[in-house]
Amino acid sequence: MIPMLNSWGHASGMRSRSGEHVVLDRFPEFRDLYEADGWSFRLANPAIYEHLFDRYEELLELFGPVRYFHVGMDEAWGHLGAVHVHLPPGKQPHELAAEHLLKLHHYFAQRKNQLLMWHDMLVRRGDPELGGAGPACSIPPYHTHLALEKLPRDIIIAAWNYDVAGAWPIPKYFRDKGFPVVVCPWKSRRNTIFLVNLAKELELLGVLATTWDSLDVSLPSVAQAAVLAWEAPKSDLGRIPFDHWLAEIRKLPICNLPHLETTLQGSPR
Repeated sequence: MIPMLNSWGHASGMRSRSGEHVVLDRFPEFRDLYEADGWSFRLANPAIYEHLFDRYEELLELFGPVRYFHVGMDEAWGHLGAVHVHLPPGKQPHELAAEHLLKLHHYFAQRKNQLLMWHDMLVRRGDPELGGAGPACSIPPYHTHLALEKLPRDIIIAAWNYDVAGAWPIPKYFRDKGFPVVVCPWKSRRNTIFLVNLAKELELLGVLATTWDSLDVSLPSVAQAAVLAWEAPKSDLGRIPFDHWLAEIRKLPICNLPHLETTLQGSPR
């Protein structure tokens, strides 16, 4: 079991288009912990750590002894246009991002937990060396990708891409920088097969299958990803039969829930 808590972007605890915020809808007095739109934690406010560390402690107690902890850190769009307002004098946004990760790393190292984090804020959008490969969320003038060189090399980079089925240089880029890497597919069989094969070809740490808000359709693909990941290298993964046992998974009640894509409605705050 690996606990996970979004520790920069996705701080609302809800999807961006829902218009809801798990904390601020109930406790608006905590608004200074977040950037103006509530989507990202305000890294320039040291008060965030009292709250983050309290949540980490609760999760570690709930999960019991664990080796890893996933701190999220993806899609921190909420800092855009606001980070300079709160930035300490002489501090650059990428320095703030690096200091944030170093604080989290120190916290978990003391507890003998190894960090995982999503990759996208550490890749410059349109980087010519990476062929413009996405997802990449570091953009001017924030340049959060510059935080990468300051990070400890035992942080596991979770390289996610839910569409790619051809050349994708991101996992190799982080591996060559000295980081352990897991690749992260979602609900497409073609995408999963490609990333599993890539992980084996590059001798990466492994595969992390994702579900997000789509358990109704992703439960079979998670099981499929697990089987693919344990197949021998160079296996023809496209020929492995799944329907005889995936059919049983699809009978589970959760697979018959209404699709969240069509039922989730936002409410004004």
